[in-house]
Amino acid sequence: MSNRNDEDIVDRIQYKQALMTVISNFEEVLRENVYETTGQSPHVIEVRDVDEVTRFGATGQVHLVTIDFSSEFGAHQTMLAIKFSSSGEKVFSEASNSRWLFKQLEYLNYGDLGTPKLLFAFPEEKILIYEGIHGDPYYQADIEPKKKAVLAGRLLAAIHGSTTRLVDAESYENLMALMLSDFPISALRREAIGKASSIYFEEMKDSIGGGNIFGDYHQGNVILSREKQNTHLQKIYVIDPEYMMFADNCRCEDIANFFVFQLIEEYKNTRSIEETRSALHFFLLGYNQVLRDFNLSLNELYPHMPLEFHLAYHIFINIRMRIKRSRQKLKGSKQVNKRSVQDFIAEVKELISLAEFLLKERPLTS
Repeated sequence: MSNRNDEDIVDRIQYKQALMTVISNFEEVLRENVYETTGQSPHVIEVRDVDEVTRFGATGQVHLVTIDFSSEFGAHQTMLAIKFSSSGEKVFSEASNSRWLFKQLEYLNYGDLGTPKLLFAFPEEKILIYEGIHGDPYYQADIEPKKKAVLAGRLLAAIHGSTTRLVDAESYENLMALMLSDFPISALRREAIGKASSIYFEEMKDSIGGGNIFGDYHQGNVILSREKQNTHLQKIYVIDPEYMMFADNCRCEDIANFFVFQLIEEYKNTRSIEETRSALHFFLLGYNQVLRDFNLSLNELYPHMPLEFHLAYHIFINIRMRIKRSRQKLKGSKQVNKRSVQDFIAEVKELISLAEFLLKERPLTS
């Protein structure tokens, strides 16, 4: 046991030394950090220590590296986020999205809205390096719920911008048809859901809420932080722009993505959607705050907001993922727990009922 512990200590020391060597190659980044925090241009940079935390996400592995370094102006600390992607093509695509997003938010110049700056992209090595952000994901941030909902709405509206286009309603109609084609429900129920959905497709054809969307605007990709130079300024960041889409997508797709897991959890635990309704109200207040700067409003973009359709569609996606995971689990299991299977079936039925309720009653936007 002692030998194993000694080996682990040696491995950590060697890893840390290698990490310090890598970080020392980014002197320009550290010089910029000193200039931004002190207003002085340093000549000497020395890396003193590094600390690293690894996080695994759906889109890749991220190393959050805290760097302690010094210059002739004193001691400093900064953070880098080093992301490992699955392919060079994805690195190239995400880098392009990230630069567009950074310029978009920089141009709008809202002091409380941002995205980490991309510092380096290496497609061959499948690595992206961003400036690090000190903060907590939206769902964990200990901030007044109304305030953070407004901030998240403001940030998404700034990402969507002032562009108005007709929504590509046909693409959503095709997606729902494909979703329902082999969904595990009766033909009668499938027909009822299709009929309820068709109303939304007709309404989307009359809306001008189409444009660029983030594609993965969920509560884990929204980070709340405090700026060092002004502790009273609450700043909100969006990270991981891998799935941005530049087309005629519906803005409500991103809004639904942001709330769907919150909605599912609330409904499962309380059979209510009131907390989600309240958070959505303040989110849309924040969204409209930014739209007003573009002389727009959600009411102008959408005669009838199709949010419930997108929420229902996301719930159907969630059900498919649950079924897939359950089948994989059963394949690797020697003994089937009958009670667990019954609970799972009951949960799926509840989610289908929630999706139907959203489509037919429009409880969040009516």
